[in-house]
Amino acid sequence: MVMIILSSVESLESLTSAAGNTDGKDIDIVAVHGLGAHPDETWSKNRGTKDNPQWINWLQEEGMLPAEVPNARIMRYGYKSTWFGPDSIGQSARNVAKRLLHVLEQEREAVCEMYQARDKSSDIFNAVRGLVFFGTPFRGAVGMSVSPMVQAAAQEYEKEDIETKPLEVLEQGNELLQTLLDDFQAWVWPKMLQTQMACFYELQASEIGGIVGRQRRKVTNGLG
Repeated sequence: MVMIILSSVESLESLTSAAGNTDGKDIDIVAVHGLGAHPDETWSKNRGTKDNPQWINWLQEEGMLPAEVPNARIMRYGYKSTWFGPDSIGQSARNVAKRLLHVLEQEREAVCEMYQARDKSSDIFNAVRGLVFFGTPFRGAVGMSVSPMVQAAAQEYEKEDIETKPLEVLEQGNELLQTLLDDFQAWVWPKMLQTQMACFYELQASEIGGIVGRQRRKVTNGLG
């Protein structure tokens, strides 16, 4: 599969079937990328070369996730998350979450209307049956400061092209992060019997500093 670079504009893209098509599908899987990431590259790996790239998207490749859950409609949500460079944008995690819920509600309403069975009092949270987190810093980036990332970005971009606000939520003890965690726990604990949750993170050193360009700084896991 050749990677198709889509617009960075916020969108919910269906990868395994046309939007609104639920034939034979009784599960919706929605993949959401992280900070400073591309909505397609996040889930893909280049099996080719730099000059002749061959991107494999595990959300879409027939022998990967679609084969494991053939009854699922797989979607990916994209939003503007770049915090450095000419296209940098400053926004909070809460605002991103609100917009994600909005597009999910719109998609759900479209499907329900198609079956003429829309329940206006339905709550999208009650429909969640599983959550998978990949390297999610619930309590901040333990063992890693955002300062080296900002310093690395400053060596390659102008000051006005660097937005540090989105990074604040990665700091340990951040008030917004703690509020989000408290809200999440208050929602998820009463639903533990109906909602399964799994968290994954890397144990090998990662060149996280390299996300801003040539600057490299290896760090071990600090995202648990």
